[in-house]
Amino acid sequence: MKDMGPLRLYAYTLPNAMDGHEYTDDVALCWAQSRKEAIKKFKPFYGHASKKTVHEVDFNRLGVAILTDY
Repeated sequence: MKDMGPLRLYAYTLPNAMDGHEYTDDVALCWAQSRKEAIKKFKPFYGHASKKTVHEVDFNRLGVAILTDY
């Protein structure tokens, strides 16, 4: 892998992913150097991995990342 800088934390999120289950949101995390690399890492597990479902995790000034959308 070509060194493109530090690793960043990326999240794959897909709401209403599993019908018939109590918890319906799918969330997974990975370390990657770019969103493109993160999508490649998620693809074997989540066929819907794309620019729409994979985002860099943002931490607030206290170092907390809130992953829910409400």
